[in-house]
Amino acid sequence: MAKNTKIEVKGTEIAILKNNTDDYISLTDIARYKDPEHTDTIIQNWMRNRNTIELLGFWESIYNSNFKALEFEGFRKQAGLNSFVMTPKRWIESTNAIGIISKSGRYGGTFAHKDIAFEFASWISIEFKLYVIKEFQRLKADENDRLKLEWNLQRTLAKVNYRIHTDAIKENLIPKQLSKTQIQFIYADEADMLNVALLCLIGFAAAAVDAIAGGGGLISVPAIMTAAVPPTFVLGSNKVSSSFGAVTSAYTFIRSRKGNIPLMKFTVQ
Repeated sequence: MAKNTKIEVKGTEIAILKNNTDDYISLTDIARYKDPEHTDTIIQNWMRNRNTIELLGFWESIYNSNFKALEFEGFRKQAGLNSFVMTPKRWIESTNAIGIISKSGRYGGTFAHKDIAFEFASWISIEFKLYVIKEFQRLKADENDRLKLEWNLQRTLAKVNYRIHTDAIKENLIPKQLSKTQIQFIYADEADMLNVALLCLIGFAAAAVDAIAGGGGLISVPAIMTAAVPPTFVLGSNKVSSSFGAVTSAYTFIRSRKGNIPLMKFTVQ
């Protein structure tokens, strides 16, 4: 799970949690708009409603292959009775639900998938729901703009890198008597070779820094990004290479017998 982001709706801060690729909105924060002192009670009262139980059950039936439909039917029959009590924890544990998440700790609370959270906001106030949707859409638009900016930056860096390569190849490696098609092939081959050579040199430099003091990723990550590689691949490649470097350094240190191996086990524990 990623770190929470927040939106502000009519003076109330509402946390949004990224769970895999889905957005989960804090029901606790939405309930705080109605009554800051009794958020748990408000959520439980909402979950006692038959319409709420049906909403939660039908959502889980569509998106959750491990949903326990039999338990849902039992709750559905009891919903609305004066004796019926439902909490997020009970719903999650009894039905194996994924649409609602309970988090403990300072930044915890009850979170629900945006489809469910919007319905809860509607139960609190129709007007408030519309403002929640408006601010949520604004947040998503801002995120998309940042992603576009990052992609454009990568493309710009790749263009600059490509121009440096092609100018170097043109001035030093291409005979003047070749045809245009042959020149294009040479450009592609030599540019690939220069990319590989440059990244290898930077990789060795980053590994050396990692082995000495750490922080080689500050060298390797920007270098790989200039090749217009997606950020996820960049970070993955950096982690794999740094892991090999750490293992090799540890093995070399142990082989040198300069460390007290029996004493080192206490640091690991």
